[in-house]
Amino acid sequence: MKKDKRKYSTDVLFIVLGLALLLIPGATADIACAFAAAVLGIYGLINIIWYVIYDLKSRKGIEEDRIKLKPDLTKGIILLTAGVLVYFLYPYVISLVPVIFGVVIMLYGIYRLKVINGIEFLIGSVSRKSTVIAVINIILGLVIIFNAYFFAKVVMRIIGAVLIYMGISDLIIKKKIEDLNDGDDNVIDV
Repeated sequence: MKKDKRKYSTDVLFIVLGLALLLIPGATADIACAFAAAVLGIYGLINIIWYVIYDLKSRKGIEEDRIKLKPDLTKGIILLTAGVLVYFLYPYVISLVPVIFGVVIMLYGIYRLKVINGIEFLIGSVSRKSTVIAVINIILGLVIIFNAYFFAKVVMRIIGAVLIYMGISDLIIKKKIEDLNDGDDNVIDV
């Protein structure tokens, strides 16, 4: 059986990306945001240039439906603007997810304090452990909110570890299937 090494390329890519996210999450996030900004900006510029070319052709007497081309100009401006915003505001883009989780954790702690106060009103006494746990939730939520960029790196590392696991497990599975298929004409492909 001919062994095709290309089928391992995705797995190796997962492992490499996972290692990059695990070892240098900040730089990887910076590169990913710069790449996304470049793609958005270039695609936006292409749409704007496309519109200008057809606008010039229509002014020279070449019949074009100018109304049909207006969405391309609008799309180009929006994409270019999005690319510029992502490029210059990428730390805020990256840190948005941990901020949302921090707010949810903090609100959960506040909700727990409210429940504890309601129980204390009804029963007359509440365990101090419950109050301490609720206050810890609030503090943890605030810590995540005010250190969102750090927690974004933690999340990147977790994603990196998962990608490494995915790549290695796929390599193992494909290798086992390949070993089963050696010498067999009925090849199982993954």
